[in-house]
Amino acid sequence: MLPEITVDEVRAAFGFPAECVSDAVVAEAIAWARERLAVLLDPEPDPRAWGARLVLAARLVAGAQVVRLVATSMAAGPRQLVLAGQRVATDPAGAVALAAAIEGAARSLLAPLCPPPDPVALLTDPRPIAG
Repeated sequence: MLPEITVDEVRAAFGFPAECVSDAVVAEAIAWARERLAVLLDPEPDPRAWGARLVLAARLVAGAQVVRLVATSMAAGPRQLVLAGQRVATDPAGAVALAAAIEGAARSLLAPLCPPPDPVALLTDPRPIAG
């Protein structure tokens, strides 16, 4: 079973101010993160052995999704976002790149828990076809 995380835990981990990021946005991001982790970690690892790692990864994935949702709201123009007490002036593309980096850190944490990749996927060249 995946660990439960709260809005307050995600808000505290990233320092999202309540005036910029509503509880509803953080709750939506937590639900999205649970779905994403459930797909990534199939079958689910033992929470007694991996609990702390799972909690941290869930917070990171939820926080990354909050950043993406805030980036969507920034489509009208650049805004300031406070992340872990640091003011970050971002455009939507920068916020999406930041979210991808945060989610990459979560994937690194979860790498030992994920099932091995599909061998056929390893044979596929990931480079785009020039055309």
